[in-house]
Amino acid sequence: MEKIVNDKDFKWNGFEKKRLTTIIYDSDLNFPQNQRDSLGKKYSEVESDYQYYKNIAERAEKIITIANNGYNSLWQKAKTMFNL
Repeated sequence: MEKIVNDKDFKWNGFEKKRLTTIIYDSDLNFPQNQRDSLGKKYSEVESDYQYYKNIAERAEKIITIANNGYNSLWQKAKTMFNL
C-alpha cells in the first residue's frame, strides 16, 4: 500500500480513500498487537514479533492520516510518511 500511496502519479479520491482505509481496518493492520503464537518463545522473540506488528501499525496509521487529510502533493506525502 505504501508503494501505491507514494507513487508520484497517485491521486487521492473518494474511492481510493475508502478502499485503502477499508483494507487497513478490515485487516487490523493498524493494531500493534502481536498476532503470532508466543507460547514457548523466548522473550526476545516475542519482543521482535511485537516490534514487527508495531511498525506495521504505525505505517498503516500514517496512510490513514494521509487519506483523511487529503494530501495530494508528493512533498506533503513525504513529510507525513517520513516525519519531516
